[in-house]
Amino acid sequence: MMANASDSTSSVGGCSTEEQIKSRSTQDADTVPNSGTSSTTAVSFNILNSVIGSGILGIPFAMREGGFFAGIVILLSVAALTNFSMNALIKSGRKVGVYQFPYLAEKTLGQVGYHFLNFIVWFDCIGSCVSYLIIIGDTIPPLAAMSVPGIQILQNRVYAILFSTIFIAPLIFFRTVSPLAKFSVVSVCCLPIISLTVAIRAPKYAAEHDISYDFIGDNVLGAIGVMSFAFVVNQSAFLHFASLKNSTDKRWLKSTRNAVIGSVGLYIMFAVVGYMSFGSDIQDNIFKNFPADDPYINFARFCLFVTLLFTFPMLFYPAREIVYVVTKCQTPTRIPTRFEHITISVVFFILSVFLSCLIHDLGKVYQVIGALCASGISYLVPAAVFLATFWNSRLIWSKLRHTVDRLSDKDNEATVQTPLLPGQPGPVASRLEGSDFSLLDIVGCGVLLIVGLISLIAGTAHTVSDILNGK
Repeated sequence: MMANASDSTSSVGGCSTEEQIKSRSTQDADTVPNSGTSSTTAVSFNILNSVIGSGILGIPFAMREGGFFAGIVILLSVAALTNFSMNALIKSGRKVGVYQFPYLAEKTLGQVGYHFLNFIVWFDCIGSCVSYLIIIGDTIPPLAAMSVPGIQILQNRVYAILFSTIFIAPLIFFRTVSPLAKFSVVSVCCLPIISLTVAIRAPKYAAEHDISYDFIGDNVLGAIGVMSFAFVVNQSAFLHFASLKNSTDKRWLKSTRNAVIGSVGLYIMFAVVGYMSFGSDIQDNIFKNFPADDPYINFARFCLFVTLLFTFPMLFYPAREIVYVVTKCQTPTRIPTRFEHITISVVFFILSVFLSCLIHDLGKVYQVIGALCASGISYLVPAAVFLATFWNSRLIWSKLRHTVDRLSDKDNEATVQTPLLPGQPGPVASRLEGSDFSLLDIVGCGVLLIVGLISLIAGTAHTVSDILNGK
């Protein structure tokens, strides 16, 4: 299952280096090089699979931290911001003509933005990969105890993690995400089984726990961090975009919208059912709240194991690409050699496995990565890139003035009815025709910056303080 390294495919959607170089000078305003082969449905599944990883298990925990009603509001808000930031990022890439996140940050934000993005993306991806393996280490032992009690070694979390590498390792050597689409379908098909099983079985244990429907919880910042972690996907946005066949704006918007809606539906169901069943006793991995001898939950645990196996590469690939770029193995004019590709893949995989064997507290992993990394990847960098790409104070002022003018119907009617003299410039609306952004885009980026800064500074400080104080 190892991809042929001699193939002239880059790590961005299977487009050859020669094609990428040529296309950057010939692409039109609506499409990138149409090297992708995936339908909008397939891309939606890939994005959904990238989003729905280990974070889904921590959503009920985040609701406990943020409060029942505030948790739902935070979840919907983070989803909306994620969808906006993905689309803003791709719109910026189209404008600049760069379709790799690190190079786009370098082009628009300089070396500071480039290195900041590389750090937070790599840290986020390795944290996500580690969280997947931590959950696998919590999932296999109860399954092994019930299914194969004679194999004692699998009831140890470290050996369980090492056992899982047998299945994950063959999936980490592809150069693009396109071959993973069929695995994503299997992974996503497991999600309804997991969600429905938890939804049906969790209420059975509700009588054993106290449920409090607080509007706001004790750790709103922690909840924002966990939910931001659960939705972070921008690090692989260009990978998915490049894999899309006939990659127009309309098809990309459809893919992202469907993926985000699907994610929200699953997350809300998981969060509400989990919270209403276990209340303040909910743990960072909801499956820890269930007994090891529940056969239905054990089947869901098996489905979770399958899902995590196939989701792991979706976060592994972007992290590996960062290493390619930082080590100069990949540039706009070259791709990694076979030796570089295999060596970096193996080293990074071993590092992920090693860290997952050392770290046990999944909740703190969620919160640290969400506050420190997801805030930058999902909010700060996309907003900064967009503003650096499209900022034009005169045009923005014209748009604002045009918006105010439209609020006055009489003024608009007078403007429309007044004939123009030869050579006289048209109304603001006609002068703004064909512009690449709207005032809503600017406002959205402002919201992204505010939320990102609060999450990065206050959220990280709060989580680190809790860790140091042993909370």
